[in-house]
Parts: sequence; structure tokens; C-alpha cells
Amino acid sequence: MSKRKLVYPLLAAGMAILLSSCFVLQSFSILATSISPGDRTKAQFVLHPMQRGKMLSGVNIRNRHQFILVGVWNTGQLTIGKATWGTNGRFDGPEAMPVSPDLAQALSDNGVCVQDGLSFEQMFTGGTLTWKGFMTNGTVNDKGKVDVKAIVQVVLRAAGNADAGNYPVYGVTGGWIDEGTAGVDSGDSFYCTGIASSNVFIKNA
Repeated sequence: MSKRKLVYPLLAAGMAILLSSCFVLQSFSILATSISPGDRTKAQFVLHPMQRGKMLSGVNIRNRHQFILVGVWNTGQLTIGKATWGTNGRFDGPEAMPVSPDLAQALSDNGVCVQDGLSFEQMFTGGTLTWKGFMTNGTVNDKGKVDVKAIVQVVLRAAGNADAGNYPVYGVTGGWIDEGTAGVDSGDSFYCTGIASSNVFIKNA
């Protein structure tokens, strides 16, 4: 199957109509500035619809899912828990987001997620980060409500024996269009609408 590579529409104006019904990243943050070993906090994505238009009729939007990825250092100091879409009660939320174990590898292999000099492919293949991906259960109708936010929260836990220090956390969001194969793979279509980072401080026990 040939790859259909879609890129962020703000970087490719010709794709703006095609990707008009999707959510873009407004902000990415960690709710707690610091936590103790064994405690938890949440990584938070604030998203909003890109614009009021709809996707072109040639794209099967029923197979389109919103995704998020969270990455932490692979030292085990922080672990990634569950994700919830629409914790603010908007856009069909709150709803648990199923884990997508193949998402990070497929997105890296596809090679389309590059924004503002940040390449997910390079971040993934560097080997220093552990990634966990999540998908919505299906297409989310944004209803063209560009001024309404969708909040997504992902649990982060500090290990009980975590060392004190400042730890980066990375967030990626975008959309996945299932091309009809079994599950997520690099031959599917992806588009990224945000890459960001934040951090959390783990205090002494």
C-alpha cells in the first residue's frame, strides 16, 4: 500500500480544506509543578477545532480518529497512565481513550510529524523516551466550534523510589485516518497538529 503523507496544514496551505475538521493544540502543560515519589499528576492538552469548514467528501471521515502521544524519559522515574478525552464535558467527553500500542512506531515510520523544527521521528528513534499513544473511539464532530476547547488529560505517576529532579514530558496530537488495514500502521494517513513539551519536578521523599 502506498503512503498518503499528510502534513500540518499551517505549513502547507494547500491542505487547509482537507484537514479543516480537526483539533489543533492550543497548550500543553503539567497540572502540578511538583510531586513526591509515589504521587501522581496529569499532563493536559488543550485543543480546539481548527476552523468551521468540513473535510472534503473524498476522505472517509468515519475512519478518522484524534490521537495523543505522551513521552517521558525511559528511566522509569515517571510512568504514563490512562487518558481521558473531553474532561471538560465538551465534544462527546468525558470519554476514556483506548491505548494504541502501535501508534508511536507507525507515526515515526510514516515520517510526517514535523513542526517548528521538532521531528517526532527523531524524538522516537533517539531511544531516550518512552511513548504511550491513545486514540478516540471514533471521529469526533467538532461542529465548527472554533472557540470551544476540548481538554484531554493523561495520568502521570512518579515511581515510589524516584530520584529528585526535574523531568521533561512531551505531548503530540493529531489525527489518524484508517486506510482499512488491520490496526494502525505506517501505510495509514496521519497528520500532526501539535508537538510540545513541559516538565514536572519530583521532590525528595
